Amino acid sequence: MLDPYSRLPLYVQLRDALRGQIENGEWKVGSQVPTESELMGSYCVGRATVRQALQELVNQGLLSRKQGKGTFVSRPRQEDDIEALISFTAEMTARGVTPGARLLGVWVMNPPADVREQLGLKDNEKVIRLERLRFGDGVPIALEMAHLNQTMVPGLEKEDLTGSLYHRLVHVHGLRFTRVQQTVQPALASGREAELLGIRRGSPVLVIDRLSFVENSRPLEAMHFVYRGDLYQVKAELTRR
Repeated sequence: MLDPYSRLPLYVQLRDALRGQIENGEWKVGSQVPTESELMGSYCVGRATVRQALQELVNQGLLSRKQGKGTFVSRPRQEDDIEALISFTAEMTARGVTPGARLLGVWVMNPPADVREQLGLKDNEKVIRLERLRFGDGVPIALEMAHLNQTMVPGLEKEDLTGSLYHRLVHVHGLRFTRVQQTVQPALASGREAELLGIRRGSPVLVIDRLSFVENSRPLEAMHFVYRGDLYQVKAELTRR
């Protein structure tokens, strides 16, 4: 049973309990998981808790939903080095941290000149600008700003953008990332960045700028991250092949 006195939110406890049933083989690949009502009764929690736990497992690729049929255990995905690099959700999960996001705004707009050049856009092409505050275990870690080529992800601005953007681009829009260019540099937090991240203005931050490409070497998104310097560090591993 779940512990209502634990510092971990109930949905996190439930998510981990359900993931354990998948990993130990109690729930087989392709099998249908219990309904929301059944899980509510089994774990004595509300519907919102069940839905949040299931959504996290969907975002992690362990479960999948079939319209009108229910939720099923997914076949494990092959390790994706690019996902581990560019997906905040995958990175935090790998570190044992519960990821989260709060949508600050989403717009369809004419891109700034530098973004237009980065994405190779024509004069009449627009971008979807997305701003989110990213969390780890409920604590703000990063401010994220993305510009995406609108013609490649039509309607994205109307979708649920509080989960893994990588998962949505790959598994909903059918895109495949093939290459990433990234720079990392230190900086000092501006007033707005400090307010959103819960730190003092002028505190050390890490700024990561990333350009991601899909098939045919088409640039899809230009990302700008501002990470708290006290809570985040860049990890890299290189292997000779």
